[in-house]
Amino acid sequence: MWSKNILLDNIYINSTSHSSQPARNTDGVDTLFSDGVTFRNMYIRNGDDAIAIKGNSTNILVEDSIFDNSLGLAFGSLGQYFGKTEIVENVIARRIKFYGTRYASYVKTWTGDQVNYPPNGGGGGLGYLRNVSKY
Repeated sequence: MWSKNILLDNIYINSTSHSSQPARNTDGVDTLFSDGVTFRNMYIRNGDDAIAIKGNSTNILVEDSIFDNSLGLAFGSLGQYFGKTEIVENVIARRIKFYGTRYASYVKTWTGDQVNYPPNGGGGGLGYLRNVSKY
């Protein structure tokens, strides 16, 4: 959160559970209000978003990484905060391997109606996703 011009390189994340209760809400890494973030050589094994590019994150590079048993690369949740506009733009994803992921990437949005409050509720905000590339 609030990161600027940083590099995360050669990081291993495993947020899984061996108990009878599955681990919940186990995002590998999230960005929020961040600019100029590079994720390189990440190995992420979890049951949720491997990397979530959340609101007001720009100029993000994800490369040379492995997502294992995750939901993949997520954009959002856009529109979660009532009356606010959130942007995600200028994202490049390249040379990522996906093993057992539900998606390669996907966009998460909220409706125009607010239902409860963040972090587990929300809606009523605006958002846009622009200039996303994969190689």
